[in-house]
Amino acid sequence: MAADTCKTLDTGSAGRQNTRMAKHDISLNIAHGITIVNTDIEVEVRADDELLGRIGISRGSIDWKPAHKKTAHRLRWARFAQLMEENVRASR
Repeated sequence: MAADTCKTLDTGSAGRQNTRMAKHDISLNIAHGITIVNTDIEVEVRADDELLGRIGISRGSIDWKPAHKKTAHRLRWARFAQLMEENVRASR
C-alpha cells in the first residue's frame, strides 16, 4: 500500500429492510508500510459522519481514544485477545 493512503470502508446497512442503523465510516491512514516498527497506525471511526473515536494500533497494544477526549484506553494484545474471546460472539 502506498504511503499516506486513505481507505474508507462503508459498513452501512445496505440490503436491510425496516431498520435504521448508523452508517459507519472507518478511515485508515498509513504513513509507512504495513509492518509496524516505530510509528503507530491510527484508525478514525465515525457513525453518521460523527467521530466516535480513534483506534491506535502499535506493536505492543491497541488503544481506543473516544472523540473529544485527551486520554486513550490502552490494552496489551494478550489482554485484548482475552477480552474478545470472552465477550464477543464469533462471526461467521
